[in-house]
Amino acid sequence: MFNGGAGITASSGGAIAHCSAYSNSGIGISASSCTVSHCFAQSNAVAGISAAPGSVIACTATFNTAIGIAGDTGTTITNCTTVSNTTDGIRIGAGCLVVGNSCRANGASGGDGAGIHATGADNRIEGNNCIAADRGIDIDVAGNFILVVAGTTSASAVTGNSGGATIGSTDPNANFTY
Repeated sequence: MFNGGAGITASSGGAIAHCSAYSNSGIGISASSCTVSHCFAQSNAVAGISAAPGSVIACTATFNTAIGIAGDTGTTITNCTTVSNTTDGIRIGAGCLVVGNSCRANGASGGDGAGIHATGADNRIEGNNCIAADRGIDIDVAGNFILVVAGTTSASAVTGNSGGATIGSTDPNANFTY
């Protein structure tokens, strides 16, 4: 708490579990090639949790000045909660798996953010609940797979393009881009 940089840092095969990081001037929890599970990060200046690559499982990131949870190439983010982060709730690079997360009210306090923001390709984004953000799911480049249950998402909730019919339709090809 109140560290001049990152609150907790680990690398190369480490595990961070059942920890809290609060009001650090850098990243709350910074993990490289590690697993972060059941942790809480709030009010950190850069990001709540950053994994590059690694796994983030069942963690919560709230009220961080920038990103809630950041994942770089090859990161898996599952069953996490992000609430009221100034920019994106979850931001990923390429080749990531993002499943079963709850993202609410990101882009808070005058920021601009998405529930989930993919900046690279080859990601799989599935079964997430993204509400009350500037954008639900924001995809910057082609080549991502987003599985959205028909009737649960409006076309305006996903930024990008899709094949077949519009997102939210019952067309099984609505979730694919090519």
